[in-house]
Amino acid sequence: MTLVLTLRKFLSLLISIVYFDNPFTASHWLGTALIFTGTLLFADVFSAVTDQRDKVLEKRVKSE
Repeated sequence: MTLVLTLRKFLSLLISIVYFDNPFTASHWLGTALIFTGTLLFADVFSAVTDQRDKVLEKRVKSE
């Protein structure tokens, strides 16, 4: 849910930047990257991906 709300806010920001013709500077990109990284860490997405990869590898080993 946190990721969805963050994405919605980011899209609103992009729309407002395009509509009002404001610059999107390197600081904006840095802030965006930090927020999305923090959101992914909070949601524990990285460990879920690692767990899924481990399960696939275990299935391959068992089938051989």
